[in-house]
Amino acid sequence: MVALGALVLCLAGAAARAQTPLRVFTSAHTAPKTYLDHDKLAGYLVEITAEALHRAGYVANIEALPWARAIATAETGEGLLTGFSWTAERAQLFAYSDVVYDDRVVLVTRRVADFPFEKLSDLNGRSIGLQRGSSYGQVLEAALGQFHVVRDNGHCERIKMLSAGRIDGAILSGGDAAVRFNAAAAGVDPHDLVIHRVPVAIDPNYIAIAKNRPDAGEILGRINRALAAMARDGTTARIIAAFEVDAGL
Repeated sequence: MVALGALVLCLAGAAARAQTPLRVFTSAHTAPKTYLDHDKLAGYLVEITAEALHRAGYVANIEALPWARAIATAETGEGLLTGFSWTAERAQLFAYSDVVYDDRVVLVTRRVADFPFEKLSDLNGRSIGLQRGSSYGQVLEAALGQFHVVRDNGHCERIKMLSAGRIDGAILSGGDAAVRFNAAAAGVDPHDLVIHRVPVAIDPNYIAIAKNRPDAGEILGRINRALAAMARDGTTARIIAAFEVDAGL
């Protein structure tokens, strides 16, 4: 009877966890990773995160916020972040999951004003668009002082600025699919743009949680097991591939 009672309590505890939602913060301006589709949050990162949390035994309540505000809110422990890049500064405040996927960060230029790009020093002295609050790894962070950074609120806005000639280049996470999605949204012909083949960065994306949350270790442990299972059975790759097909890649 004692063993049966313990089993019942264990199952009840698991059910309670499954019914408890976890808030997760992301951006609505990094299509096709995360974006609003008729006021509904969509994107391959949204689907990957929701599936990982579901497998981990949680209900994901994924919310779009301006990225800087998302980070600030997550610092208080109110929720997790997804699509988060690692920096030494952030790692003081946040605990990170295993890698969700590796994001290809690219440089985009106007075809009529293209310039060679093989390394970050080729950007020296140029005006380059970047999303406010974003970080794509330590190497790019260290190079930011070499060129003029123009911050904006999202990929679509950046493509519009580039098309209008207000910046020399735009840095976008999400690779070719992101450029095509956002060019279409901005009303810009993708043939007028050049996506440089040498990536600005290969940026591992993570799910992160404030270290001050007492349940951070348990949550990340469950998420990591789910992410590993999704990689093994091909779920993560299939979700990303579906959005690349939609982008015409």
